[in-house]
Amino acid sequence: MKPVVIASILAALVSGAVSAPVQSPVPKPKATKEHDWLRQLEGEWSFESEWRLVPGAPPVKWTATSKTRQVGDVWIVSDYEGEMGGVPMSGVLILGYDPDQKAIVGSWVDSTCTHLYRYVGALDEAKNTLTLDTEGPFVINLLPGKTIHYRDVLEIKSKDRWTYTSSMRIEDGEWMTLGKAASRRIR
Repeated sequence: MKPVVIASILAALVSGAVSAPVQSPVPKPKATKEHDWLRQLEGEWSFESEWRLVPGAPPVKWTATSKTRQVGDVWIVSDYEGEMGGVPMSGVLILGYDPDQKAIVGSWVDSTCTHLYRYVGALDEAKNTLTLDTEGPFVINLLPGKTIHYRDVLEIKSKDRWTYTSSMRIEDGEWMTLGKAASRRIR
């Protein structure tokens, strides 16, 4: 093709004289029922919780608010702000569903530690409870260099309420509850 013809075709496309559908080189992922489930967490929430981080010590209270938003149709991002035992704390939770792994995946980071917690989990049959597993250092670094297995469970109680329970596996294989939180929708 001659350069003049190519230039004329390009000029027609740019001016809108010829309309051709433009397809994205990156296909948009399709949302699944798991993605739909995660979207119910969108909005603004307040939390009240108690954490027993040291056996025998009194529980530490954690109050926070979060804003959860969608990223596309397949991820949610929650930004947390609050305080634990009078110490300011912020955190970010990211969750989505990975069809290749057939699992809900995500991550948690917060201002109290340098570890990136990576989640892998699943919904129960009734579709009201999400169980997430991760590994990382002990939350208050009583055991330097030791990795702990954690299990976080989020249970939907209604469209405006859900609970959260965090546990760690102790040496005998049993699960010890570290903390429980109750949330309610603000908006």
